[in-house]
Amino acid sequence: MSNWVQSCAVLLVLFVATAKLTYGQAQDAQSAIIKSAHKAGALIAPIVVRVETEYAGTTEEHKTIKRHRRGTGAGFFVDERGDIATAAHVVCHGNAGKECMEDLATVTLAQTGEHIRKSGGLDLSVYIRYRKSPGVYSERIPATILAVDDKEDVAILQPQAKLPAARQTNHINIYGVEVELPALDSEGVESDRFVSVDGFPLGTERLFTIYGKIIQTADTAPTGQLDFLIAIGPKKIIEGYSGAPVTDVMSAKIIGVQSMIIQTEGEIGSNLAAAIPIRYIRALLK
Repeated sequence: MSNWVQSCAVLLVLFVATAKLTYGQAQDAQSAIIKSAHKAGALIAPIVVRVETEYAGTTEEHKTIKRHRRGTGAGFFVDERGDIATAAHVVCHGNAGKECMEDLATVTLAQTGEHIRKSGGLDLSVYIRYRKSPGVYSERIPATILAVDDKEDVAILQPQAKLPAARQTNHINIYGVEVELPALDSEGVESDRFVSVDGFPLGTERLFTIYGKIIQTADTAPTGQLDFLIAIGPKKIIEGYSGAPVTDVMSAKIIGVQSMIIQTEGEIGSNLAAAIPIRYIRALLK
């Protein structure tokens, strides 16, 4: 049995336990969840990108860093222009949103023509890798940070190489690979929704999907909390999913951006994650 079928089956157990479905209803529900998960996965995977950052420059201790790989995360295309949503902490190295954008003064290196941005006293380079075919990702493509809101932990990137125009509406042409753009659902964050999260755990170059169920929303959370909580299972969520799309499995619509893993000290991975509603990405796109 494939991993996503196993995950859906486990999620169904949770659903049955709370809804007390009959055996026949449980079978029908399982079939619906598996079918929807397969459909959602096929729609989401082509628009998920791997986000990579590197730093270069001179530190306060006058130590020269020629090129230091800071880390990786995920992002996803949200419109025909090629705008990419991700988590702010993937690209901003912990700076506050305003400071991040003020420090990110674009500089062009004369010897390479590479566009870099200033962050925390170091030169920051942001790259993406897009999916050329299932399991095959492109070489690194330089990207530009267009907007950051660190409070909500969201950011918008855009590849520096312009994307070709798509032939169909609601599609995006990712350098010759034309795919459908999933809908963004600003109202889809509700408790008990089954969701998927697609990312690159521990910096792997292979896209993985994990599943979960929304157990708390901002409406039921303490005042000022903007994210929603997801119970993940059976597999734990680990580093590498930051910036990944959170998708409603049944509607195949993107409802959020993966932001944080909630875990105890010393624990590897967690069964609890926090995500940011997609409406904060919409706000940055305006």
